[in-house]
Amino acid sequence: MNLLRTFPIAIAVAAGACATTPAASSYVHILDTEQMFSAADWTPDVEEAVKAAGWSDRAEIMKARMNEKGGWPEKMKDQDARWFQKDRIKQYNVVEIARLSFYDQPAVFLHVPAAANQHMPEGWKPTEDFFIMVGEAGVPAP
Repeated sequence: MNLLRTFPIAIAVAAGACATTPAASSYVHILDTEQMFSAADWTPDVEEAVKAAGWSDRAEIMKARMNEKGGWPEKMKDQDARWFQKDRIKQYNVVEIARLSFYDQPAVFLHVPAAANQHMPEGWKPTEDFFIMVGEAGVPAP
């Protein structure tokens, strides 16, 4: 068997495997939970950022699930639980939607997909996607 002939095939197969890697590689994690805006609201800056990111079709869902009064899991809605279990929040797999100015502060709007967070314990596990606004310092740099 000539290894020089089969080596390019192995590279092509490996490259193909990388191209089909699940979106899990695009997940980030919140680094500083104190940067979260638990009372975030829908502002013109948020609307423009969501539109620019191509998420306008989900705007109504985002509005309803972007703060502790909306579609967050029960423990996320509880201020005491968030304070005492900061490390738990850091376990959420989140996707960056947009970087924007939120009330004149650099911020990042995050999508928390329910399907990617079934590892979370009861009370923290989302039954539906939700969204979090975090100060830019609270997430990894792009």
